[in-house]
Parts: sequence; structure tokens; C-alpha cells
Amino acid sequence: MQSNRFSVVGVTLGQYKVGDRIGAGGMAAVYKGMQSSLNREVAIKILPTQYTTDVTFVERFKQEAISVASLRHPNILSVFDFGEQNGIIYMVTEFIPGGTLADRLGSPWPLDQVLQIARPLASAIDHAHEQGIVHRDLKPANVLMTLSGEPILSDFGLARLLQGQGRLTTSGSTLGTPEYMAPEQAMGGDIGPAADIYAFGVLLYEMLTGQVPFPGETPVAVILAHLHQPPPPLRSVTLSIPESVEAVVLRCLAKDPSERFVTASDVIRALEGTRADARPAAHSSLFPSLELGGPPAEPLPSVDEAQAAGHSIEYGQFKVDFRAENLLWNGHGRARAIQLLEQELERLSRDGWELAGSLRDSDVLQQGASLRGPTIREGVLYLRRVKR
Repeated sequence: MQSNRFSVVGVTLGQYKVGDRIGAGGMAAVYKGMQSSLNREVAIKILPTQYTTDVTFVERFKQEAISVASLRHPNILSVFDFGEQNGIIYMVTEFIPGGTLADRLGSPWPLDQVLQIARPLASAIDHAHEQGIVHRDLKPANVLMTLSGEPILSDFGLARLLQGQGRLTTSGSTLGTPEYMAPEQAMGGDIGPAADIYAFGVLLYEMLTGQVPFPGETPVAVILAHLHQPPPPLRSVTLSIPESVEAVVLRCLAKDPSERFVTASDVIRALEGTRADARPAAHSSLFPSLELGGPPAEPLPSVDEAQAAGHSIEYGQFKVDFRAENLLWNGHGRARAIQLLEQELERLSRDGWELAGSLRDSDVLQQGASLRGPTIREGVLYLRRVKR
């Protein structure tokens, strides 16, 4: 990286003043900066100093920066500028203040939450592939998060740029990250869009299970596992994951690139098709899930008025199985469960059903158990409707 003889903090590169260092990797150090002409915050990536004397590299860097800057997608980090000054090669991008996806991982996510992140990422990946650009280092640390929770894919092109120098490592880091590296990439072979689909599959695996398929103790051990070992089934890590979801992710992780999905959007469509398996009660027909019975113990408001008008009251229970959601019995888990019940209640209201009581009643959420602690097993909506 940068020489220890001086610091770039406070240096002005073109119209950008370099601020504090906010990140680092094998391919670039990242600093917060300020663009004086527009009075806006930016991120400034500064490449290792060993490349500044290589005229061919500097020219390739410029061409690569132009190529990446041509990408126009709401979920791809915008490149504003690039340059070389006093032996410093730099690239200027938009500044995203919400950290990275890596900061948020470590425990299993429900499928709906995974899709909220995976859908826009898939669109970004496909857009780049359509422009002839392969990311080559897709991983959670390269997915920036906005304050509103929107994923922004960063660091396109840098791995490809440095790999052209014929080095396996830069500052001790493998080009491409072993935990997310496709077998053909690990072998140093030709890398195409299928390598990004593989890495996308690893990312999905990690979001769904809370861990990567091949953790490993050393980079070499991880690479050998990607080359020779089948990935552990997702259900061996998180039992509640439906087999259909597992099959989609494992297809992304096929050793043979030709056996993977062609596009990232194909992966999303396949996952969308499994949602009925992931949440069987919530997505099934009303009638198999609705149990008609007597009125609840507590009297309902306005029942007398309805009966006085000559109408009868029909009561029912609608159960939603939350086991596939992997919701812990805590504030966040209960809030998510209530949100899902509100969605179901909106759908049921189209058939005339209304809530009898409150979603905050103590018997609405049913507790379960797992190795991680108490979970939310199911939700029960106590309903009524007036029969005229």
C-alpha cells in the first residue's frame, strides 16, 4: 500500500482533499474526501505505490476506470474521476455512509430478507455482465449499504486490473477472496460471468445460514475445498431452510460453470419460485389454513350491533408458520413477525375478515425453540366477519 514515509491525509489530489482513512484491502486504501468544486463528500481509493512507475499499468488503470465509470445502475457504485498525481494513483467514487453487508452478517436470515438484498444485487451484476464487465471479487465487504438499507456493489474492475500484472497476491491478499472464489478462478483459468454467479451463490449461502460453505483455516485450505469438495448442504447448517431453496443455491455453487445459472436474475426467479415452500401457511390458499370455530373468550366490540341488525358473526383462526423465517424471540424478531401478520391481515380483509382483538395480544405469537435460543414458531390471527 502507501509508503510509511508520508501520509496522504490532508493531501489535495486534483480538486479532492483527502480525509481520514475509512477502509483498506489488498487492492486499495479508501479515504473519505471532499470535492471542493461541488462541496460534496466522496470516497477516494488509492492504489499501491509499486504500480506508479509502470507506465503500462497506469494506462490500463485509466482504461479500466473509464469502463467501470460507464456503468449506470442504481446499485453500482458511481465512479466520478480518476488520476495520477505525484506518484499517487487514485479513483474517486460516491461516498456511501452505511457500512458494508459484511457488517450485518453472522446469523441466518429469512428468505424474504435475503431477497431484499439479493434482488438489487442480481440486477447490478447482470447489468455489468451485459456491458462485458465481470466483477471477480463479489463478497459482502464489497457490498456497501446505504443508510436506508439499499445495497451498492463496489470495486468493479480492480481485481481484473491487478491480475493483469501477473501477481497472485498484492500486499499479502489473494486477488479474489478465497471464501467466495469460483473453482476456475482459483485455478487461474478464464473467468467469465459464471464466476460471479458462483460468488453470488456463496453470498446467498452465507445470508441464509450465517456462514460461508468453506470457512477453512488457511486460504490454501479454502481454495482446495472449492476445487474438490461438495459444499455442505444448507440444511445441515440451518434445518429450517426448504430443500427447494437449498437446491437453487447449490446449483450456483456447481464446480462446472456450465451447470450454474446463466444470469443472477435467473437465480432470483428460482428463489422467488420457492417462496411457497419457505412460508407454507402464509402463501397457501385461505381455506386450508383457516379454522372456523366459536368466538374467542373476550367479547368483541360491535357484535351486539351486528346481531341486532340481524347479521350473524363467523369466527376463525388463521395460522402462519414462521419456522422458515428463523425469527428469534426478541424485539427485532417480534417486530418482523407482526409486520408479516399485518400483510396477511390485509390479504384476508379482501374476503371480509377483520382482526378480533389486537396483534399485540399475548397469544398471537407462539414460541418455539432452537439451538440459538427461543424462536417464533407461528402466529395466530383471531378473525371474525359479519355474515349478512
